Amino acid sequence: MKKSIFLVAVFAASLLISSCGDKKESGDKETGQKVEKEAEIAYFTPEMIDLNKPVAVDILKEAVLAWDSVKEVTITGYCDFFFDKGSIAEKVGLKGSLDGQMIVECTMAEAYPEEFEKTVPVTIKGKIKEVWGDKIYLENCTLVAKGEEKPATGKYVVPQTYKGENVNINDFVSSYFGWKNKEIRVIGYYDSHTTSVTSYGTTIRVDLSKESMGEKMVGCEINHEVPEGIADNREGVEIQGKIDGVVFGKVSMVECKILNR
Repeated sequence: MKKSIFLVAVFAASLLISSCGDKKESGDKETGQKVEKEAEIAYFTPEMIDLNKPVAVDILKEAVLAWDSVKEVTITGYCDFFFDKGSIAEKVGLKGSLDGQMIVECTMAEAYPEEFEKTVPVTIKGKIKEVWGDKIYLENCTLVAKGEEKPATGKYVVPQTYKGENVNINDFVSSYFGWKNKEIRVIGYYDSHTTSVTSYGTTIRVDLSKESMGEKMVGCEINHEVPEGIADNREGVEIQGKIDGVVFGKVSMVECKILNR
């Protein structure tokens, strides 16, 4: 009798341990799936724009300014030499094709006096310093490789997940300017508007924030008068227009229209 009771107890304990193991395994899978899912939705990219779905102004600002958080980039392109050969000295321009124009300029941390052929690709690592027009300027640059091809993929390089890996220069530049001229619909809190009159005409800009007394995140040049009563109904204002760039840390949009006032 005692032996039977002992066997039953052992059997019950084994079931309990098995059940706990199954729960732990299930929990691990759920945690892994949750992390994977969060990684998938942790950033907003130009390909995700849907004019039927307004994007919150804080999400748009974070996405458009995401390259500001990237410390270092590695790119492969061709040297912009006047002659067939040249050396990489204090500065060197890079282009995306042999017959293209310079799209990135690198200020080197050291000179490389050896001769480089302009038909041979080079890989350079550097820090993003500034942007002028359609050109990107890097500083503290070093030569990583010579003669190693890195074909363009045509895919958007996501700055939020970029870790400094080598990318084709065309992919880098097109991704850096990936939001330019994109038409988008945003939603936010009406903060204020300003009217400027110049010899070129009248410009009306509406500023949106995330919430009352919050930071201005998106500035929209609208092509119509500001609707009456908008100051009494500030939340959830939807505006559609084109992204023009970043001005004083704020996303600038043009050709805008207020949709729901």
